[in-house]
Amino acid sequence: MAERRHMHGLLTIAEEAWKSPKQGAFEVGGKKVFKNKKMVIIISDYFPFVHITAFPKPEHSETLMKSSGSTKGGGPARDNPGAIGTIRIVGSEGWTGVEPNEMRLDWVQSHYKTGEGGLPRNLASFYGGWREQCLKAAVQYAHSTGRPLVIDSMTGSAGRLLTKFPFFWRKTQFVKETEKVSRELVVKLEKKGILPWTRKITIRPK
Repeated sequence: MAERRHMHGLLTIAEEAWKSPKQGAFEVGGKKVFKNKKMVIIISDYFPFVHITAFPKPEHSETLMKSSGSTKGGGPARDNPGAIGTIRIVGSEGWTGVEPNEMRLDWVQSHYKTGEGGLPRNLASFYGGWREQCLKAAVQYAHSTGRPLVIDSMTGSAGRLLTKFPFFWRKTQFVKETEKVSRELVVKLEKKGILPWTRKITIRPK
C-alpha cells in the first residue's frame, strides 16, 4: 500500500531534525516536523490519509526500537521502529464514514508496550504526552486544509470496535486529552480571528 511504503525512512528525518538547532515547526526532507525538547513529530501526508508520528530523543531510539517488537505485528510500529506512536487522520475522499469537507481521527497506536521485554516505565512516563502533541499537529494540519477535525466519541460502534480490536490504544483518556487540546486550540484560533468553522473541532457522539 502506498502510504505504508512512504512511511519508511522517517527515523532518518527525525535524526536530521534533532541535529537542527530549530524548534517548533519546520521542514526536513520535504516533511513537516514539529520539534520540542522531548520529541519530534513528523507529518506524512499522502492525502486523504495522513500519519502523524512521534519520535523520541536520539538516545532513546534504540530502546524504543527494541520495545516495538513487543507489539502486535502488521501495525505502524513495523513501519517505524524506534518511534513512540502514530495517529492517523483521514479525509472524506478516503473513508465513507467521514462527512464531506471534514477530517476524522481514524486511529491511535503506541509503538511500544511496558513491562517485561517492553519500554521501561520511566521512559513511558517521559513520553506520555505524545498523543497530545500528535493531536495538536493533527488539528493544525486539518486547519491548514481548511477543514475541521472531528473525533468520534468512544461509544456505540466505535466502542465496540475497540473491544473487538484491543491493540488500539484505549481511548477513554485520549478523549479527555482531545477535548482539552481542542478547546485550547479553538480559543487560540478564535483569538487570531480565524473563521468560526474551528468550533467544529469536537467530540462527535456516535
